[in-house]
Amino acid sequence: MKVKDLMSRNAVTAGAETPFEKIWELIFEKRVSVIPIVGKLNVLMGIISEEDLIEKLYPSYADYLFDPQSRDFEKMEDKIADVSGLKAKHLMSKNVYTTTEEAPIMKAASSMLVYKVSCLPVVKEKGRNKYVVGIICKGDIFSQLFTKKLGKKLGRKAS
Repeated sequence: MKVKDLMSRNAVTAGAETPFEKIWELIFEKRVSVIPIVGKLNVLMGIISEEDLIEKLYPSYADYLFDPQSRDFEKMEDKIADVSGLKAKHLMSKNVYTTTEEAPIMKAASSMLVYKVSCLPVVKEKGRNKYVVGIICKGDIFSQLFTKKLGKKLGRKAS
């Protein structure tokens, strides 16, 4: 089975100038865990995950090293306002692992496990540019694989 058989062709994307609040809103309203950041003609520029956003809300590791017992957690909540001026270009990771429509699903799943990511943008490459044509997530692959295996064991036809 190929990535094109399971991928979502309607990937939720955003532009580099999209504000932090809009990225957060997209993640929760669209129920996605990552958002590819694209430029003109859907050229992939980077990616933002839920974890990327959450990390911006919490203190740095250095802050945890100094007296973690007397941490002012209410002050940590106030830090949310500090990130409101950030845009996608400030939050995104430029090192993006991708896959193609013709890749086998097990290759995509392996990449997700090795790189510890939950989704891969599906791209078409033209020269140096990668154009986002969809997205595939671990859940898409594993639910298909487990349904096939369990469906056979339970006497059901896998979909």
